[in-house]
Amino acid sequence: PGFRKGMDLYFERHDGQAVTTDDFYQAMMDANGEDGENFRLWYSQAGTPTVTAACSYDADAKAFTITLEQTVPVTSDTTEPKLPMFIPVAIGLVGPDGKDMVLTKLSVDGDKDIDLPPSCTTAVLKLNKKKQSFKFANVDAKPVPSILRNFSAPVKLVNDLSD
Repeated sequence: PGFRKGMDLYFERHDGQAVTTDDFYQAMMDANGEDGENFRLWYSQAGTPTVTAACSYDADAKAFTITLEQTVPVTSDTTEPKLPMFIPVAIGLVGPDGKDMVLTKLSVDGDKDIDLPPSCTTAVLKLNKKKQSFKFANVDAKPVPSILRNFSAPVKLVNDLSD
């Protein structure tokens, strides 16, 4: 829905005009209520980010938490530490039966729960800080996370999952 909203606004503003990629970018940000400053780092900051995922399941609370931490390596163009980028992490939870679980509620860094759309099986987590925790509520069984679905971001993934 976010991309579609951005495209609709882009055509509303610029149909038939000669425009720049900045115009496209601004329509995407405006349509989705984002400022996008750390998204622009993809264009100005060298290096492939590494995202480390640590997962836990609380059976009593029926809650699954994934903590994501990003690092961007120092490259030859600078000795300065790299800033956190906007990284969209599409995630689903796979149940013991091998089927996608329905995701109902999500909280970010302990903030209030966000209701997810009905029948939602994939959520896009907006990783835009160095480290963030995302908690899914109403998870009835220990899931296996399916992280970076549909190659949602070009990053290196390190996780604590094992066979």
